[in-house]
Amino acid sequence: MHLIKYLKLSSFLGIFLISGALCTLPDLKLKWGTYSPTAIQNLTDVKVYRDVRFGLPPTGPRRFTAAQSPDENFDTSHDHPANCLAVSLSLLKKPECNASPGFALELARDEDDQSEDCLFLDIYVPSNLTSYTAPLPVIVWFYGGAYIYGAKYYKNTQGLLYGGVGAIRSAALHGNGVIFVTGNYRLGALGWLAGSYMEAHGTPNAGLTDQRLLLEFVQNYIQQLNGDPGNVSAWGESAGGGSIMHHLVARNDDGTLRDPLFRKAIVQSPAYEWRWDRSGKLNDQYLKFATQVGYPDGNLTALQNAPIDKIMAVNNAMVCSDHKNGLFPFGPAIDGKLITDIPVHALGKRGHYWDKLDSVISSHVATEAASFTKGLTIKDKADFTRLVGLSFPGSILEHIERSSIYFKGSPTDRVCLWDWHTCYTQIVQDSMFMANVRAMYEAYKNRCYMLNYRWPWDKVAKHGTDLLLTFDYAEINLAEVIKNLDPGTWGELISLVVDTFKGKIGIAAGIFQQYFASHAVSSNPGKYRSPDVADWPIPKDGDILEEGVMMVKVPLVAGIPNLLSKPQKYFTINGHPDLETTYTRYDFWWNILDRIINPKNSDKNEADELQERTEFRDEL
Repeated sequence: MHLIKYLKLSSFLGIFLISGALCTLPDLKLKWGTYSPTAIQNLTDVKVYRDVRFGLPPTGPRRFTAAQSPDENFDTSHDHPANCLAVSLSLLKKPECNASPGFALELARDEDDQSEDCLFLDIYVPSNLTSYTAPLPVIVWFYGGAYIYGAKYYKNTQGLLYGGVGAIRSAALHGNGVIFVTGNYRLGALGWLAGSYMEAHGTPNAGLTDQRLLLEFVQNYIQQLNGDPGNVSAWGESAGGGSIMHHLVARNDDGTLRDPLFRKAIVQSPAYEWRWDRSGKLNDQYLKFATQVGYPDGNLTALQNAPIDKIMAVNNAMVCSDHKNGLFPFGPAIDGKLITDIPVHALGKRGHYWDKLDSVISSHVATEAASFTKGLTIKDKADFTRLVGLSFPGSILEHIERSSIYFKGSPTDRVCLWDWHTCYTQIVQDSMFMANVRAMYEAYKNRCYMLNYRWPWDKVAKHGTDLLLTFDYAEINLAEVIKNLDPGTWGELISLVVDTFKGKIGIAAGIFQQYFASHAVSSNPGKYRSPDVADWPIPKDGDILEEGVMMVKVPLVAGIPNLLSKPQKYFTINGHPDLETTYTRYDFWWNILDRIINPKNSDKNEADELQERTEFRDEL
């Protein structure tokens, strides 16, 4: 059967059957309150349990501490559900703060709907939930946003983004059901301050404890809604994907690896900056924050009682200071207890990670870093060295390591001989994105599917654009969403393309979402796929992954994207080696990080070799 006819017929039948099988859905009964399902705009096939509290307000004495579950004594009658406090978008758009103009896709949220009391989640279920006899697989979504902004959902008059509509409908096309859960976690300083003082007096990585509490909530309560706590998938993009990687290397109090409470994972453009210097930069950042709030002695109790407006003002100022250099000040960090290693270092070669996952999808887009470095001035070696020094600060040895990044023979050598800006962009892309993508493959290579997202074509496939196919559905007006998120000329152009080819984009999104839903249901993205589209195997191992990587891209005709091509042609498997995620690049960055974290592993001969390579580069 032709693909388009199949999708139209399947969608009609699926929605008809679901609508015709409407029945009373159960209430979600918790110790601290009861929650009922509600409708989503005009949809009939999906319902949502909106704004379910899963954590106590992280305010006052609970600020900067681990998330805690409510109990029967907590009164929810006065709840005013909101998203977590985040950096001001208007601030980030100011020229003095913005090194990445046009990077707007992940800024999707309602700025007026924020509070420090924000540990709420949403549960999306099929309207015919009770018709399924077997427990349903559960998907938990962690949003991106550089650990400084983001929310569990973004809504406007054009539809719902970050919701579970697409996943539920895609599963239903093949007779399957899934449940989709997404929740908030603390952002910026409130979620990610770290360092030795915080280790002694508070909780570093508080945002990870929020995410963990959400996963524990699923284990404890999802059975009430016919969810299967033993079949949970974690999905996340950017900071969300980076968070998932941290859960895979997290440890219990006794130092053993901790069960992440999910069996499958999809990480899209997993990202985080390396934060390891607990008594150095991380602690200095904490003391700087405390000083600017008004407590130079770093007193945590005083910070817990400080006005939240003052906390956020300092948070915004620190974000602005780093963002103008294309960096972000907050995110997961080594704390010596929960997180003892950087994920890209622990995964794969070291083998210090939870290895019991059933299946993984690891993905990247064509152009991950350009959006972050676009506004930077990098015209010569001095500019380049300054920025690399901000990204990789530390000891004298690390200064040698910084030079090694652009010496003869490195993965970035050919680029760096000609263009310092492109060279720095390549370094950001390789160290903060591509090495992570390959690390997931190295850790789970016999059960890791790889995705190279270049849709519709390379220059447009920037960081975050894969969210369009991940969450698009019929009732959402993507053209308006894009225009609102990026009101400039680029946004207008993309929204015009989206509006013109909405039908094809909808079909492409349906194919994309069926792959993902199939993975959640069966651990195999190709098992429940659309007809006439490529199967999706596990790639054959090698330095360059060539066979088995899923490429998503509009086909080219004479070098020009053929927008008239059939959507199933966007998805191909062989004939396009993934040059961005080579083992050579991953290994290069793994070794740099290994010598940073374990300087004793670097002997004099290594240092001499690096110095020789540095001298070569200085001669250019």
